Amino acid sequence: MKKNIIIIICTLLCNLSWSQSQEDIQLAQEYYIKGDFNKAVYYYKKVYKSNNSVIYYTRYLDCLIKTEEYKTAEKLIIKRVKSNKGDLNLELSLAQFYIDRENIEKSNKIFENVYSSCINTPQNINKTFNAFIEVDQIDWAIKTLEKGRKQNKKIAQFNFNFAKAYSIQGEQDKMLNELLDLLSYDSYSIQGVKDFLINRVDFLNKEDQLLNLLSKKLIYMNQKKSEKLVYLELLIWTFIQSENYNAALTQTIGLDKRFNLMGEEVMRIGQICLDNQQYKIANKAFKYIINLNQENEFFYQAEQLSLNSNFLKITSSRDFTKQEIIDCINEYEKILSKYKKSRRTLKLIIELSHIKSYYGDMPKQGIELLNEALTIRSLTDIQRAEIKVKLADIHVLKGDIWEASLLYMQVENDFKFELIGEEAKFKNAQVFYYNGEFDYAQSQLDILKESTSKLIANDALELSVLITENFGLDSNYQAMNWFANGELLIKQHKYKEAFNLFDSISLVYPSNGLADEIFLRKGNAMYEQGFYQKSLDFYLKIIDNYPQEILADNAVYKVAELYQFKLIDKQKAIETYKKLLVDYPGSLFSDEARKRYRVLRGDKIIDDSNPEYRKWNN
Repeated sequence: MKKNIIIIICTLLCNLSWSQSQEDIQLAQEYYIKGDFNKAVYYYKKVYKSNNSVIYYTRYLDCLIKTEEYKTAEKLIIKRVKSNKGDLNLELSLAQFYIDRENIEKSNKIFENVYSSCINTPQNINKTFNAFIEVDQIDWAIKTLEKGRKQNKKIAQFNFNFAKAYSIQGEQDKMLNELLDLLSYDSYSIQGVKDFLINRVDFLNKEDQLLNLLSKKLIYMNQKKSEKLVYLELLIWTFIQSENYNAALTQTIGLDKRFNLMGEEVMRIGQICLDNQQYKIANKAFKYIINLNQENEFFYQAEQLSLNSNFLKITSSRDFTKQEIIDCINEYEKILSKYKKSRRTLKLIIELSHIKSYYGDMPKQGIELLNEALTIRSLTDIQRAEIKVKLADIHVLKGDIWEASLLYMQVENDFKFELIGEEAKFKNAQVFYYNGEFDYAQSQLDILKESTSKLIANDALELSVLITENFGLDSNYQAMNWFANGELLIKQHKYKEAFNLFDSISLVYPSNGLADEIFLRKGNAMYEQGFYQKSLDFYLKIIDNYPQEILADNAVYKVAELYQFKLIDKQKAIETYKKLLVDYPGSLFSDEARKRYRVLRGDKIIDDSNPEYRKWNN
């Protein structure tokens, strides 16, 4: 019994002690946040006595310094250093404390001790270097590396650390020399060198001194050490990063000729140019491979991509002629007749079908091509499904929406758990939406919100929200029905009819909630036709008249893109991206807008995404 009473008393005392400790922690934190450090230091002292964790040590020390209790702070750090021997960061924090108190003699003594006691192994040298960097002691950091290099000449991390230190000092020449020296004995470090440079060189600024210095040094190294291909690789990469694609291609062609690479690297550059809408340069790359007349995989690929790049070049300006499209079609048919229809030429068949349907006003011929493609024996099930989706898309273009729906359903049922199946399901939901069957469309969209594809899930959510907000009341059913029909007309490239229908909604149902949606669709339609100024006007109407609506951030982002990529007004693009970040901080476009804003502003951050991507889907 007596034993049990003792246990109960001990438990109560422990609980009381714990409760008191928690109260002290809470009070310490509250006073610290309020900036009342005189009170905070009292409670952090109590807390630190019972719990000397890093966080309470840091807070207690900060309070001591802020209340100018320097002697107590010094004793606290010294005691902490003694109880954590080997912790360089702690030891150097004491030195930093002395620097802040202008006691240079004591700080230098610590620095000298850390330096001299550092065992000369790569691991210890790098550890000590990083510790010096943490307290901004660049000279001591460099001195430590020099100590290590006397014994170990070729250590990649030493080169990177020297480059880091020189970068901090602004010694650009020395920094680059370290990186280039590293590549002279370790070419496998090239990716690390690229990663290092990408955050320090403003590749998109032609006036950037570091970029120009890097280019000059790489050209020199290629001449001096032509046997070291790593320098040529880095030079080509530098040209690509700075969007000097022509120079990149010239160097790559020279490399191909020198080592008889049969067009492999040239093909890579050509594809990069294609992805970045440099169609003329891309075609130059593909023509070079074709002219090699080496019947390998690159030759056949180049023939196809040459057609693709030529088509994209023609249609990119949006002012192409009917004859240009006919000439383009003829070139495709010429290649197809040469190789016949097979699995190898499937991509060409699909592209030609797309061109005939959407640009040549020949949807029936486009359908015939795809139906013929379905008879190719060697196709995979996924390839057949992709063809069916393309077929369905063209049926939508023609207005045969139920024929399209049947094809989408086939693919959806055959590939329920595949991305192609989810794509087909979404497009089928769109068909029912176009036809005014909003309830069924909504039921399918609800399922697709959980799609593994972020793009499909977002598209499904967007359409679902549109239906939810604008369908359900008797007064707006017709308006919503007309709006959906208008979207179908845009899908069919019947822009005039679509605009007339949208205008009818505004006239007949002036109080409808679709006004901002209509402006967005009109803006997108104008963009598709290449009328960029008119597109801009519609987006600006959303921003001016509906700044608080759900589409506002979307419109701001589209305006910024127009200024950046089509209207070529850098300053307005910067201002618009900034507006998005300030006015709509929670926007889904914020991350990409921030990257583009920084690039345009001249920050040393490179946007590694392509501004636009080629799409064969209409």
